[in-house]
Amino acid sequence: MNVSRDSRHGPEDGDAGMAGDPRVRAVRWSLYSLATGVLVSNLVSLPYGVVALLAALLLGWVTLRFPDVLRRTGSFHRALMLTTGMAGAGATCLRMLGVASALPPMAGAMALALLKLLQFLGFVWLASVVAAQMRERRWSALTVVLGWISVVVGAFGFCLDNFPDFGILDPPVFTFGRLNALASILWAVRSAHELAPGGTKGGRSARHTTPDM
Repeated sequence: MNVSRDSRHGPEDGDAGMAGDPRVRAVRWSLYSLATGVLVSNLVSLPYGVVALLAALLLGWVTLRFPDVLRRTGSFHRALMLTTGMAGAGATCLRMLGVASALPPMAGAMALALLKLLQFLGFVWLASVVAAQMRERRWSALTVVLGWISVVVGAFGFCLDNFPDFGILDPPVFTFGRLNALASILWAVRSAHELAPGGTKGGRSARHTTPDM
């Protein structure tokens, strides 16, 4: 008799859905689109308005759809993902469109500081997503590690570039940005691939089966 832990733990430990599940397809292609958008924005010099719109649409779409395929994440965690993701995407769009610079100096400075804080919530969103991935076996350890690298490197580089000086001369923001972009692209592509039913070959899901009995 072939017994697996998946059957004992219930459907929440299995795949997010069948191959034709529209929720799975939507999240997979949104992640692929996000990876493509990050790659293009780092290779091609695009107008700020285009980058802002692209970032807001892709991040907003991923934020809205990702909870649909999670099976072991509570309502509070889902709410945290939704609020932080939408706040970060919206702040990124408004900042890149230069909304703060159109205001009077005092109000513009306050608005810019607020946008920076809200933009930082995008890293909180990514951290909450990676934490959710850790709870489900379909995503491999490498994908989770890439997600945490993107969170840590991206947040650190963002703080060096946007918040008060930490006493570091000429912070290597460019290097942090490129490393964060690479980790983000790899994380998004691997997350999309492994989200497909049976997509995690040799990953954590494959190791959670027992021999034939």
